[in-house]
Amino acid sequence: MRQSLVLLQCLVLVAFWLAGEMIVKALHLPVPGSVLGFFGLLICLLFRWIPVSWVQHGSTGMLKHLSLFFVPAMLAVVKYKELVSFDGLKLVFATIAGTLTVMIGTALVVETSLRWRLRHGDGN
Repeated sequence: MRQSLVLLQCLVLVAFWLAGEMIVKALHLPVPGSVLGFFGLLICLLFRWIPVSWVQHGSTGMLKHLSLFFVPAMLAVVKYKELVSFDGLKLVFATIAGTLTVMIGTALVVETSLRWRLRHGDGN
């Protein structure tokens, strides 16, 4: 029973992903379909059009096995050795710089919002 529930919920997540892909292709949007699809899922969850319980076990199951999703990327690195050359170093630098930028930006937004809440008396 539990496995079929996880499978069904994974199919719900895949349906959002595929819907995003179809919308992007139909409208020629410059956004990855997966991003649009999961943004749609986020909207549905925020407005409670879809209960969290409909995707909770499926998403948890996918997150438990997240490392398996990186296997194709590692196989590409092994197959295309030039990625490990100077171009690979540039990719690593860009990834690290991007990660640091996102982390610092997130920290600044959280810090600013906390200070704003304390200043305006909404510091619960």
